[in-house]
Amino acid sequence: MLPERPAGIALTHLHMGHLAGLLQLGPEALAARRWQLHATPKNCAFLQANAPWQLLVERGHLRLVKHTPGERFTLEPGLEIESFEVAHRNEYGDTVGYRISGPQKTLVYLPDIDAWTLDLHALLASCDLALLDGTFFSRNELKHQERVPHPPIEETLALLTQEERAKVRFIHLNHTNPVLDPGGPRPPLARQGETIRLSR
Repeated sequence: MLPERPAGIALTHLHMGHLAGLLQLGPEALAARRWQLHATPKNCAFLQANAPWQLLVERGHLRLVKHTPGERFTLEPGLEIESFEVAHRNEYGDTVGYRISGPQKTLVYLPDIDAWTLDLHALLASCDLALLDGTFFSRNELKHQERVPHPPIEETLALLTQEERAKVRFIHLNHTNPVLDPGGPRPPLARQGETIRLSR
């Protein structure tokens, strides 16, 4: 699926769906050589201390680049990234979202959050497009859903103006989410393989 080596990988947090894919960079699959992984110091420390990820670092498949939340860094010429802290279940490390700025447009990437404790309106005002947590559509999809809190899509949409809704695409869909069903609700969703250009 990768047309070429990426300029870098930005890790949001340490939950399985966001972390396990790094194992594909090892010798059994891509055999990557010193691919840059941008993450918080706490998340980098976890990767360095825990198998099997530590082998990716020790054997030179990954090169860890530490950034504290709020810090800006340049991924490649014309592409600047700023992380921001996100309230989420942090059993082992931190959770961040990313504001990714190109020459003309800015994208917000926020796949996981427990609740809208940050200013969602200000966040959307700071970007042209936002990929937001869409884990659940409503609050009644999963038994004991309160143990894995996420703001449901229908509640997020209710907070937004029409102009703000036009900027949002939902990602990170749980298998119980009815938006995956034929004939289910049709909120704005990101598509697999979609390319988002920030240069025009």
